[in-house]
Amino acid sequence: MTDPQESWIKRDQRLIPLTGPHPFNAEVPLKDLVDAGIITPTNLHYVRNHGEVPKLTEDHVIKFSGLINNGVDFELSLKQLKEEFTSNTRLVTLVCDGNRRKEVNMLQKSKGFNWGPAAAGSSYWTGVRLSDILRRYQVQDNPNLDDVRAQLAEDERRTKIIGDFMEHSEKSKEKAEKQRKLIQEAKNNRSAAKSKGEHQTKPSAKHKSTTTSDNHQDVRAYMTLHREYIDKPIDFYQYSRAKPPDENEMIVKQTPLGIAVSQKYPGISEELPSSIEKVARFVCFDGAETLPEGVYGTSLPLQWCLNPDMEIMIAYKMNGQDIPPDHGYPVRLICPGIVGGRSIKWLSKITVSSYESYSHYHYADNKVLPSSVRIVDIIPGSWFYRPEFILYEMAVSSVISSPEHGEKIDLKANNETGKKNN
Repeated sequence: MTDPQESWIKRDQRLIPLTGPHPFNAEVPLKDLVDAGIITPTNLHYVRNHGEVPKLTEDHVIKFSGLINNGVDFELSLKQLKEEFTSNTRLVTLVCDGNRRKEVNMLQKSKGFNWGPAAAGSSYWTGVRLSDILRRYQVQDNPNLDDVRAQLAEDERRTKIIGDFMEHSEKSKEKAEKQRKLIQEAKNNRSAAKSKGEHQTKPSAKHKSTTTSDNHQDVRAYMTLHREYIDKPIDFYQYSRAKPPDENEMIVKQTPLGIAVSQKYPGISEELPSSIEKVARFVCFDGAETLPEGVYGTSLPLQWCLNPDMEIMIAYKMNGQDIPPDHGYPVRLICPGIVGGRSIKWLSKITVSSYESYSHYHYADNKVLPSSVRIVDIIPGSWFYRPEFILYEMAVSSVISSPEHGEKIDLKANNETGKKNN
């Protein structure tokens, strides 16, 4: 099952689509993955796409900008990567952040779809170490002391703003509980009316906002509870330290936590010091696909990218061949030991910055929240924008591949075989 628009991509018939034909997200049966051995054949490697696969050519270039090359933007082509830098080949295991999510969803519903245990693959990747490129073009990674002090002061101020917001959020719980009871009451009244053979043709004013179909109760309840937050992520810079957040001023613009530029923000009297933008702390990566929320992007700490031992690379070969379209042709990022969502496919732009990626997908995806937090209770702009919940390092995981799920074992036959062997 493949989207007709992507019929030009060759895909193994053993790949099991998990989200329909588009976007294409698939894994093979676990037995096939195990039987293939330690090195995963390219055609059996799991596929994780967020949208339509871009049709790129070998003329594709990567654009560099930000705090690198003395602030002068530049580009590197695939030919330059191959001819001007040392080639490296490494065996890297990539694991999708959502691997085995089906098991998680059976315990408590999460935000994502049901990955099985085969969203993992080990391949030989060939490319150029990112650290080699960053050092050749001289990243501004040695700021003066005043710049560092300015950055620390800004971080402290930001933390205070987040604290004010979270305190404000806690105070809204009582109001939310009242809304839940109102919604449940409306639902009970409808159920009672149906059981008596009555039909409620006109909702009362009291229940006007909650009389949608039963199938949409949870969604409607969520939007009712958090209507002031539902449209856009919250701009935390809306709030000054001098006054608490105003419930009527929650939505301003889509500016994720951690992003700042040298300009005045509503509700803040002082201008952010321009020197904080001279401190390079992150490397941001963007792909080439067109998605509803913009490009798929992420960022990594600069010190990881400068460290050759991390072996983060811009890859152009997979198992000795050109990278297939589903896996990022012609170039992609490969981050050993880091969750798959950070290894950007169809790599198109690299920015050295003071702040993390602007991308919606950097903040809204690839998070692990406390087990006490339910998705339906999350206020957009709060939990997802807190840096302590972001996924970077890959956790150790193991799964039983044999016997397979649902497989029946003849214990009597196995016992007799064991006796003969002894």
